[in-house]
Amino acid sequence: MKVKLVILMICFRILSLWVTSQTRTVTGNVTDDKFLSLPGVSILIVGTTTGTVSDADGRLYISNVKSSDRLKISFIGMKEQTIEVGRKSNIAVTLLPDLVGFIISVIR
Repeated sequence: MKVKLVILMICFRILSLWVTSQTRTVTGNVTDDKFLSLPGVSILIVGTTTGTVSDADGRLYISNVKSSDRLKISFIGMKEQTIEVGRKSNIAVTLLPDLVGFIISVIR
């Protein structure tokens, strides 16, 4: 009985590692607080150099994303956001204005 339980627990552990190591493509839309599409928004998988930018219609597509990953979404003049991917394959992001960041970037 104990041997079966140990084997079953090992199988569950291997299965959970396999599931969390799978990658997928995450898609979505990036808008501002007025729900206007934001093209050219930077999307980066935190802790990696893998990233992309939103297209002309504010759509984002990023591949090789794991459930444990976080996406950092940033745009000049807007507050940066970090999103936990989890089980999501489609996300909707609304960036809010960051007047302090915008003023600093204009001054430079």
